[in-house]
Amino acid sequence: MQRRRLLGVMGALVGSAGCLRLSEGGGATGTAGSQTVSATDTANGTAANTKADTATDAGTAEPVDRPPGLQGDGVEAYLADAHLNALSRTSFTTSWRLTNLTRGETAEAKQALVGGSAALERWQDGSAIDMYRTAEGSYWRQDVGGQSTYGHGRYDFDRQQLARARQLRELFAAGQWKPPEETDDRTFAIEADGVGETGRLKEDWRFQAKSVESFTAEGEVRPDGIVSKLTVELSLLREDDGQDRLVKLRVDFQTTDVGSTDSSKPDWYSTAVEQAPDVSARITDDGNYVRMEHAGGTAMLPGTNVVLYDRSEETDRGNWGYEQLGQPVEAGTTLYLWMEDGQFHWNRGSKPADANPTPLDGRYGFWMHREGAEYFGNIELPK
Repeated sequence: MQRRRLLGVMGALVGSAGCLRLSEGGGATGTAGSQTVSATDTANGTAANTKADTATDAGTAEPVDRPPGLQGDGVEAYLADAHLNALSRTSFTTSWRLTNLTRGETAEAKQALVGGSAALERWQDGSAIDMYRTAEGSYWRQDVGGQSTYGHGRYDFDRQQLARARQLRELFAAGQWKPPEETDDRTFAIEADGVGETGRLKEDWRFQAKSVESFTAEGEVRPDGIVSKLTVELSLLREDDGQDRLVKLRVDFQTTDVGSTDSSKPDWYSTAVEQAPDVSARITDDGNYVRMEHAGGTAMLPGTNVVLYDRSEETDRGNWGYEQLGQPVEAGTTLYLWMEDGQFHWNRGSKPADANPTPLDGRYGFWMHREGAEYFGNIELPK
């Protein structure tokens, strides 16, 4: 079976990281920065066979064993677990893109080059952020107007997240899948045309759906369970300014370069460790302000999102305070931040003389981020 209408869009995933070609045998070659990579077979670590190597007479070929989650009548959500298990002891590259087709915008686009205990994640949404994740933490770099800024995020190396196992599980559950079919390349083609169980997907912040109105998908799964390609188009009903609006989204996902991905530490990493901002914060004794001190490291640049997150279940405020910096915050700066009439404010150097702040008598998270890349992680208040 050769159903590839949706899969034809997958070339856009590689973005600025280099060009990618699907070979006749279902493998891939391409470039990642200056590194040249090629797909390999997970089981034996050798180069992936071409179609000519694997093709057999149709009358004598043995059926390929199906991985867990590929049933005779469809696809189960736990195929995502088989995908993760197959990637647990090898290197790999994943590419994920979420596009809002209604607005013609890229909502999320990341490529992850994953090794045994570290990964280089490249953000391909136009932000040009590179983040290197290890068990000791995640440091990142972004070039802004000819200068670099650096930060230290709260989330460290997580193979499940980098393999996109959770999102795949949500998508597999959300579709009504047809019986898988073995392809000429001895992989499995999967296809969905209908809405299944959408509870987990609706709760994911990426989709934010009241309901899922339509769901179509095509993909390819290797015999070891690795999801090598998946393209999903779905229509969601969302609430926007008190009105329900229909939004069409597309997910493009790939797994490539299994066993041959280079996740070496980038040359900017040591600079990021040195330059990530050293920031502390606390609620003042009067309970009205957050006092933040920037003790050293890179400046937080204009356009940075400043967040005061209310963790109180009673208020259900979430991102209670959310504004962008208009000026850089350099090392040596002290900010006083407060909420007043539902608005987020800050003042440099001292408390304002004429403010009427709302008391900070709950539990809060405080952070600053650029397109989701946090400058100093999350500070819990009060400590």
